[in-house]
Amino acid sequence: MNVGEEGERWNDVLPKKNNKNKGIKDDRSRSGNISKFYITNLPHGCNTWDVADFVKVFGEVSGVYIARKKDKEGRRFGCVSFRNVADVKEMERALNGTKMGGSKLIANLAKFAKENVGTTGKRIDNTNGNGKEIHIPHQEVKSHSNAFINQGNGKLFSELFHKDHNSSARVSDPMLESKCTIEISDETSAFKDLIGYALIGRCKDLIILRSLNLLLAESRIKGVTLSYLGGLSMLLKFDEEDACSNFLLDHSVWKEWFFNLESWNCQSLPFERLAWVRILGVPKHLADNDVLNNVTEHFGKIVHGSQLETEDGDLSVSWIGLLVGKGNRIHNHVSLKWMDK
Repeated sequence: MNVGEEGERWNDVLPKKNNKNKGIKDDRSRSGNISKFYITNLPHGCNTWDVADFVKVFGEVSGVYIARKKDKEGRRFGCVSFRNVADVKEMERALNGTKMGGSKLIANLAKFAKENVGTTGKRIDNTNGNGKEIHIPHQEVKSHSNAFINQGNGKLFSELFHKDHNSSARVSDPMLESKCTIEISDETSAFKDLIGYALIGRCKDLIILRSLNLLLAESRIKGVTLSYLGGLSMLLKFDEEDACSNFLLDHSVWKEWFFNLESWNCQSLPFERLAWVRILGVPKHLADNDVLNNVTEHFGKIVHGSQLETEDGDLSVSWIGLLVGKGNRIHNHVSLKWMDK
């Protein structure tokens, strides 16, 4: 049985509040490359902003569309567009089977969508279903409390869901690892301008990590932006020094979100990253989620367990999220023993 890791990336887009339209469109004048995916089996009662907030972990969302009508099987459906997807097949596979509420999403690349002309070479306008589509401005979407703004060159969850073959090879292949030592000046200290204005927090779980910007907005914490540091760690950057120190002292606000929270002083941090591994080769009669999780936990701490269900269209592989302290690609084999076999 194989345990293998895939390289990926994510960025963040914050939804607006109280928007009554049926969709979210992209700002095409600045959107860059757009990839559109059909999404079926959307939960009842969710709106476009709910969908945008949910799928933002997979990439930079440029648009969401939900049809008013349902498909022939009575399921809600729509489309989600992402900017600058490095590998559309990996994105499709990551989206497919993801649970939103109690519903497992079914995702397919919209091969004939005009946005996907660079991928498929075909064009057709597929805005149907009598729904409406609304634009999400490129790189900056503000919430009602301005709690989170992703601007400019800031990177958030940048290596989770888009494959970068070159960087993956450099990290994972021991033959390509550098043997040289580079001497760095003792005076080197990056991001010194953030001292007094930034905090480092280690989130309690992946769900909190994914929704931290919304938690800040709901608590009406303003003037703060987020930068992902790897693993479960997040850098909180405040506009005002007093706001930074006051938030650190307000333990009652953040105690449910972070294991710990400390001021940024250019300190050394332990290496930690999230790795998404896939489990292959488990006999189907043994492919229980507990078994799959038991296999995977030998390689790191599980932060997103296996979610295989009998209704899934693909039971050949399971994806599991791990927290690991090494940069090497996970690729290994284990043996299963069952009834003395």
